Amino acid sequence: MGAAIARSYGIRVFEALTGFKNICGRIPETKAMGYSYFFGYEESIGCAPGEEVRDKDGVCCAMLVSEMAAWYKKKGMTLQQALESLYKKYGYFREDQVSLVREGAAGAAQISRIMDAFRGARPASFGPFTVQKTTDYINGYEDIPASNVLRFDLGEGTWFAMRPSGTEPKIKFYYYAVSDNARTAETTVEQMKATVQERIRAAEEA
Repeated sequence: MGAAIARSYGIRVFEALTGFKNICGRIPETKAMGYSYFFGYEESIGCAPGEEVRDKDGVCCAMLVSEMAAWYKKKGMTLQQALESLYKKYGYFREDQVSLVREGAAGAAQISRIMDAFRGARPASFGPFTVQKTTDYINGYEDIPASNVLRFDLGEGTWFAMRPSGTEPKIKFYYYAVSDNARTAETTVEQMKATVQERIRAAEEA
């Protein structure tokens, strides 16, 4: 949703691998291209509202939220009402993250099998969803460095990605959907999770 809003104002959006060393690491790269930094964030809530603090910055974030609340109050709106107005303009975005914990050497082997199964099969569909594009970051992709990440775009703003954690014994799945109403977006996310879970079970049992 943040990317959709930014693009509507003519702001170019750059993607990065998760983690603020990667997100804020793009600041010197983009400055060299003639851009000025505006805002950076990742799915796990953290954001960097300015380039002075190149990490998650809760202090500046709290200040910005307070400023938003005051500005919308002058317009007779709450933050919830403001968010709803953004949904109506840009679409109802829904997302979820699922982490599967697989501990020990056996767990690491299971995680590898799951990644290999999704990477090797290159599924054409997941249940009712047809795969429009598969992006494998294992050797890097465009200007993003190599990482053990797979992304499946399922059309109309619906997609999911998967990657093993680099610090914990788990594999993470990220689900995203957008629709003109909240219920449809939520249902789409749940359908994706269910169909992907079926593939995970099959990979673990193989």
